[in-house]
Amino acid sequence: MVSPKRWFLTAYENRDMREMQRAAIIGGVGGAAGLLLLVILTFLITVFKHPLYHVSVMGIFIVEFFLLGALLLTKAGKSSLAAHLLLIPMSSYLWLLMFTTAGKLDLTSVTDTIAFVFPLLAMATLITGKRTVLVYAALHIACLIGFTVFSRQTDLLTEKEASEYLMDNLIAIIILTIILFTYIRNTEKAYHSIERSLNESQRNRESIERILVQTNDTAALLASSAEQMAAAAESFADNTQTQAAFIEEISSTVEELAASGENLFGVAQRQASATESVQLQMHSLHEVVTDVSEKTNSALSIRSDLNLSVEKSREEINAVQKVMMSAASKFDDMRDTVGVIDEISEKINLLSLNASIEAARAGDSGRGFAVVAHEIGKLADDTSNNLKSINILFENSHDEINLVSKKLQAFSEVLGKMIGQISAFGSSVDLIVQLTKKESALNEAAGESLKLVEQEASRILDFSAEQKEALNSIAKGISSMNEAMQQIVAGSEEMGATSKNLTSTAQNLMGLSSIFSR
Repeated sequence: MVSPKRWFLTAYENRDMREMQRAAIIGGVGGAAGLLLLVILTFLITVFKHPLYHVSVMGIFIVEFFLLGALLLTKAGKSSLAAHLLLIPMSSYLWLLMFTTAGKLDLTSVTDTIAFVFPLLAMATLITGKRTVLVYAALHIACLIGFTVFSRQTDLLTEKEASEYLMDNLIAIIILTIILFTYIRNTEKAYHSIERSLNESQRNRESIERILVQTNDTAALLASSAEQMAAAAESFADNTQTQAAFIEEISSTVEELAASGENLFGVAQRQASATESVQLQMHSLHEVVTDVSEKTNSALSIRSDLNLSVEKSREEINAVQKVMMSAASKFDDMRDTVGVIDEISEKINLLSLNASIEAARAGDSGRGFAVVAHEIGKLADDTSNNLKSINILFENSHDEINLVSKKLQAFSEVLGKMIGQISAFGSSVDLIVQLTKKESALNEAAGESLKLVEQEASRILDFSAEQKEALNSIAKGISSMNEAMQQIVAGSEEMGATSKNLTSTAQNLMGLSSIFSR
């Protein structure tokens, strides 16, 4: 419910505070004076039996009329005009009453009526300005001089009494005017100071509101960025988990490949042993040349077994080469995947840098978020470094696989040569019966061939050992890469949780901004 005072001052809500106070004084004084005059009017009519046309009754009616007009003007927002409409009739009625009652009433009562001039000047001080107070003071002084001259001419006062009356009241009015003028000047200075302070406060309030609006917008942007970061972190975690599963499959494949390498190493050892056995048999060939038929059958059997072993070795080597090529292709795919993850890490780092810049713009309210954004950037850098290490490991593994593949290819070529040599050896065995005369030459040629075979077998054994070590190294590298991917998965989950906390912090900041901006 609106109070009467607030309803009366509705027109001054957006005006100067001093003007509102003047309007409030006019309303208070005008209302009080109107009620007081109504009480006096009631006494004059009922107690003193004055008729309505009596000068005092008519004067009160006139003053009441002007008071009502002043109140209406004040309500309409014209307080300056209302002030004059309030002061002029009251001042005029005062001096008119003194002039009309002089000689009719007691002289002391008439001359003492001038005492009402001082509250009128005080009221003029409250509801008007400095110049207006000086004007009203001058008018009252003029009326005082006129009343003194009138009293002297009508012999109401002697010359001495008139002079004393004039001087006493003139000095009192002048002193009061000086005091009131000084009061108004000091009051205006105080009002100007208060107004400047209020304007400064208003500017500060507008500045704070702008800051709060910017803070709210920044917090909204921060919340949106944090949500995007959380979504990116979740997607990154899913992709990393997929890559971890893929690495598990690669690890299993490499383990199978290592087992095949073990088998290949065993075949090479058996091949070396078989070569040594053939060499021993060739040494004893000269001693058993007389029993060529029986030994020929045995040699043919050995040739068949050796052909089968060599053919099996070549097939296993071809299978290993295919596995190596497949592993190289998968390593290329893994390297591409690591490149994609590295790009995501760089985007996360850039997003963290943008969040840190926005937090710095937010000032003290964004310090906590700046620390979180820094940690996210640091985690992204660590992720990028780990990915680079993984990529280097992939490159080394890829090179080693290519090297092993080349060596296996060379070994396959050696096996081809060995197969040709064994075929030649078999042909020689077939011709032993017919070429007994050439036994010595063939024995020497076979000895040289066996030396070459022994050398090739030794090389195959060395290649198999190197392949075994390379496959073991690949298995260890894959295991390390698997552990690194697990750490990346854990870091991605932690980054997602941090992004969610960042979103919550941004929403809290938006809530605080909305509270302060109300």
